[in-house]
Amino acid sequence: MLRASELSSYIPLVPINVFQSFNSAVPTLREVSEKSGVQRRLIEDAVRQLQGAETGNNSFTTHIQPTTVRLYTPPPIEADTPNIMLLFRGAKDITIEGYICAESPKFVYFSSSLFLSLPYGVLSEGEKYRVTLCRVTRRSNSRLFNKLEAPEKELALFDSLHGNLEEFNATLVKKHSSEASGNGSIYDGVVDWLDGAVSYCFFTKYVQCHTILSADTLWCQ
Repeated sequence: MLRASELSSYIPLVPINVFQSFNSAVPTLREVSEKSGVQRRLIEDAVRQLQGAETGNNSFTTHIQPTTVRLYTPPPIEADTPNIMLLFRGAKDITIEGYICAESPKFVYFSSSLFLSLPYGVLSEGEKYRVTLCRVTRRSNSRLFNKLEAPEKELALFDSLHGNLEEFNATLVKKHSSEASGNGSIYDGVVDWLDGAVSYCFFTKYVQCHTILSADTLWCQ
């Protein structure tokens, strides 16, 4: 997320290039993503989804037509954030940086699936949608809370705190300290499954999010 010192001086991002299709944007997308530290397998998964969505070569019964595809260059990765993810986010905001600056949210949501994230970025009902592809960098001592695989006691504690990750982490730190377990890791987000895709909810206090691609699209039958 943006730091407090950056929020007051935030200037809307300017894309390094603008394309009219996903296919024409792919070479630059690959280059920008690799330079920003994203693993190639993550890049190729995103490329496959973008190209499949545009051509209709996907598991869904529809396709989307990009009208504007913006590409951005994220800042260099800091040394203490080696865990890198590349995720989709359907949203009305052009960039996640702009959203975080304007709303100061405690949580941000992403999906591993382009199509499943797209409806959240509706601009006009049934027609225009916006989707972003973001680099999420996480601390080395962080982990995701998986509600399907979590121990029963941790799941009960999480539910009793109504999903408040800050209180949840604080409680676990106290517990581990009293037990001298030496577990210093924190949960920076919650992972769940929705219609065969992975859904992520990250606590903005613990992660940094940057836009690589932002696209305006038309939903086609």
